[in-house]
Amino acid sequence: MLLAGLAPLAVRVHSTIGPLHVDRWVAGHLAERLPVAGFRLGYSGYDLIARAGAPAFVIITVVLALGWARHRRDLDGGLLAVAGPGVAFVLAEFVAKPLIGRQDPAGSWSFPSGTVTAVAASVAVSVILVYRWAGLTRAVTTALVLTVVPIVMCVAVVELRWHYATDAVAGLALGAAVVCAIAAALAALEDTHRRPRLADLGSWRPRRRCRAR
Repeated sequence: MLLAGLAPLAVRVHSTIGPLHVDRWVAGHLAERLPVAGFRLGYSGYDLIARAGAPAFVIITVVLALGWARHRRDLDGGLLAVAGPGVAFVLAEFVAKPLIGRQDPAGSWSFPSGTVTAVAASVAVSVILVYRWAGLTRAVTTALVLTVVPIVMCVAVVELRWHYATDAVAGLALGAAVVCAIAAALAALEDTHRRPRLADLGSWRPRRRCRAR
């Protein structure tokens, strides 16, 4: 569903240069007016968020998810933690951008935002793993808390003129969609091959064969 919503936008900006009308409107209404946690950030604040905050957030979430997956002996959870943000970023930077070919005035490919894609993917991984390990209620709570992170990242890349607003929104959709697709593929693979989860291996014992007398 996310990709279906992203497709018309990708077609609209294919091989274009410069912003759409909605991009101009968003940029004009932001203009560093949006406070973050009560503080109005200037260029340096948004630059710090985008350059340091984005990779730090992705790395921290991946490390924490991997550690918790190892603790729970959940192989699929660990695979999702690593593959989700990694695959999403690679698809954004090396597949989607060249394929769609949208350029900013400086001549750089801009659609979708790789920074926002990776952050959105990390949030999606966190929500799915919390749902997998702790249930729906905690997953919803996690989603409500962490949603602010990719939104702030969208504001940062637009304020810095790294991307247009539509690039940032596309990054949100692509990151979440890739993680959902990987999670679905892992679940289907697990069901198809009926392989045991790592959590089940500790209690597995080979059956003894009865000797004929």
